[in-house]
Amino acid sequence: MIEGYSYSDAPHWFPATAWFLIVGTAVAIAVSATLNATGWRLARGAHGRKFALPLALSAFGTAYGLTVAVVGRIWPPTFYSVVLPEPRDPQNPYPESFIIHFDLEPNLITFPATGLAVGLVAATLLHVRNYSLTRTN
Repeated sequence: MIEGYSYSDAPHWFPATAWFLIVGTAVAIAVSATLNATGWRLARGAHGRKFALPLALSAFGTAYGLTVAVVGRIWPPTFYSVVLPEPRDPQNPYPESFIIHFDLEPNLITFPATGLAVGLVAATLLHVRNYSLTRTN
């Protein structure tokens, strides 16, 4: 039986949705500016280097995951937890509860690994659509 919610406070200016977007945009701009400055372009139907697109998107995903993990460690996001009646049984702390808990610790490893996987999936989807990274002289 759930009796309510407990609020765990974090910095009041730290809405999780905004910082994911801000950090993701900043990392995407940094990666794309670096690629653009070195002469790389995303082109459809061009015969670019085979591993350039997966490498670039994997680097972006890994950098994004690492950045989010570091920012989240410095300023932890706000979260809510379910309040259950006390005292709890240490052997069964959530009796008859539908709470699903996924432990993603350590974030400094799992977030970059997830970003790497998402980057590889994005690269695969772009490859199927005949996109590649080409280098201009």
